[in-house]
Amino acid sequence: MERKRSPSDAGPVSGPARNFQYLIETFRPHLGIPEGTNQIAKYFHEKSGLSAVTIRALLQDAGRKQPHTHTLSRLAHCFKEVVPDIEARWLSVTDIEAFRALLARGNNQDAVRFNIPGYQTKIADAAHWLCGTYVAYRYGVDAPSDEQIVRQVVHIWLEASTLRFRMSYPRIPLEAPREFSGHALPVGSSVMCIGWSVDRVGQADRACSLFFHDDRSAPVLRNCKHGILTTTRQREDSASSAASIVLVRVDWTPPDLDAFIAEVTCVTRTHDIIRSDFGLDYEVWLRSFFDNRPRGTPKEKDLEEIERAHLHRDPVLRLDRMRFNYMMPNVLERAEHDANIYAPFKESWMRRHGQS
Repeated sequence: MERKRSPSDAGPVSGPARNFQYLIETFRPHLGIPEGTNQIAKYFHEKSGLSAVTIRALLQDAGRKQPHTHTLSRLAHCFKEVVPDIEARWLSVTDIEAFRALLARGNNQDAVRFNIPGYQTKIADAAHWLCGTYVAYRYGVDAPSDEQIVRQVVHIWLEASTLRFRMSYPRIPLEAPREFSGHALPVGSSVMCIGWSVDRVGQADRACSLFFHDDRSAPVLRNCKHGILTTTRQREDSASSAASIVLVRVDWTPPDLDAFIAEVTCVTRTHDIIRSDFGLDYEVWLRSFFDNRPRGTPKEKDLEEIERAHLHRDPVLRLDRMRFNYMMPNVLERAEHDANIYAPFKESWMRRHGQS
């Protein structure tokens, strides 16, 4: 007589075998999966059309070989009733905690799925270049003028083969910053971050998109980005808004990211933040990067001097990548080598603010 036991008693080591058995043990009551290797093999043979021999080999981790994609796809389909978004590739994940995180997300009825052709082939390389913490600067969508600037923190990380991001934004004085969180999606030569914020009752109340070119041509340009942020105003009419945004990679690792976000995120005078974080040598260039008016429209004289070679008016807000790529390395070099500048992206910030 066959002893009825959990298949995991055999001590499998491969990802697919362990993950398959985890699914069996987790969802046995919901799906009516029997116990015992032969009974389980028969159950999944009837559900998936795979041979009982194939299923039994996976249960026993026989040979510890990677199952064929077709096999994993059919087995994953058997669990669609309880994990609607389950994908065959999840069964190959080697980290059990990452697998559990995927299941939790896949069983979330509020989840929205994006199918991006080529995403998995790009993700490892994109993560190598993009992951990290950035300090971002832009004019505020609620600000009355360009005399005030928003400084915020953007963090990008890899979680279970998915690029995630979080971005702080200031709420109101004396309140902790709020955040957008979501996904970073490499598309072509660009990166699109999309996220949302959640209110006190757990409902998504605002959203944002952050779009920037993934430039890896020059080492210094790998550490700074010029993008466009779109979101809605927090007050008054909640109007849709767009803003040019500059991101600078933090060259040290904050030991407490939440504390770093709370300390860095603010709204303050444009002149003051440029002076404190970059110095004033390139103030007009930074203002040109933050400026949200299309090139060719009437502007202050010093900004018009920068754009004098641009003879026509752009019909939309279009970033000038050539100008940014040419001047931003000089801006960063100036900030990095000035010992009197304690910008959040410099390691000297850590020593001065006690984050060590």
